[in-house]
Amino acid sequence: MNNDLYDVRLQWFRALVAVAEAGSIRAAAEKLGIAKSTVSENVRHLEACFHMQLIQRIGNGIVLTARGQTLLKHARAILGQGALALEDLQTMYEQPRGRLSFALPAWMATAFLAGTLTRLRERLPGTQLEIAEGYLALGVPRLRNGSVAVLVCRVPPEGVGTEFDFRPLFTTRSGVVARQNHPCADRRSLAELRNQEWLLTRAPGRESYSANIFVRHGLPEPEAIHYVHSLPIAVALLQQTDMLSLFSWPVIELCARRDDLCVIPVSDEMDKQTFGIVTLAGRPLEPAASCFIECLIDTIRDSKENGARETRRMLRQVDLLI
Repeated sequence: MNNDLYDVRLQWFRALVAVAEAGSIRAAAEKLGIAKSTVSENVRHLEACFHMQLIQRIGNGIVLTARGQTLLKHARAILGQGALALEDLQTMYEQPRGRLSFALPAWMATAFLAGTLTRLRERLPGTQLEIAEGYLALGVPRLRNGSVAVLVCRVPPEGVGTEFDFRPLFTTRSGVVARQNHPCADRRSLAELRNQEWLLTRAPGRESYSANIFVRHGLPEPEAIHYVHSLPIAVALLQQTDMLSLFSWPVIELCARRDDLCVIPVSDEMDKQTFGIVTLAGRPLEPAASCFIECLIDTIRDSKENGARETRRMLRQVDLLI
């Protein structure tokens, strides 16, 4: 099998990805703009190369086998890297404007993004940006397939593993957040709040690492946990329901009070949260990505003394690690 790998072609991977996304050979062919026989032939080439079945028919459609699903993840990453390589070569030849795709938490965008982009424009004028909200569960797949170069987010206590490089920015703690006049606003312990509905986040492939705080205090996890990976959605639900959530103190300082939410002052000690920059290990950063990281760090450092009043107050709630 090892010798066969030298003959693998990108169009074979494109066929596998298209079949997985479209659910049939016919739909995959339409998606790619090629003949059905070509799609089938490309998939067969892959199966012959790896000596294993990658797809199977179910009813009128096609699904990937377990081995096919495993190869699919790598196929997407390879195609993503191929697109980046082509973009780099085109940049060298044509000198078009650069592109940068990154993700960061909404509250960090409120505090630091404008200053970061001002610096970035001065150093790399004309850079085109694609910006997403930064959560580990959403950002990791995009880091792997190359559609995001830099992910700024909270990471779980066990870290991000050897697949990624991580540069910590700061640590902070969290607080229990609810709407104003919540019926549980006078409670003072997690035990009294365990039976409420909770909005939490989680890391890829894991249950909520926010919910682990109940276990660490000798409590069962709440039975009603919903996962949300968008600050505006979380705020909207908290405002209009009796759900509870755990917000980091920077979010509380910048957003929660502005959005008519309150902090329930429980006596239980809250866990430390670490926020930082996650990139794919073993892949050199593009100049725009490296420059963005430098600009972000410079902006955070400068904001401690020269930022807006709300930002300076928020930074008093964190321990800077830069």
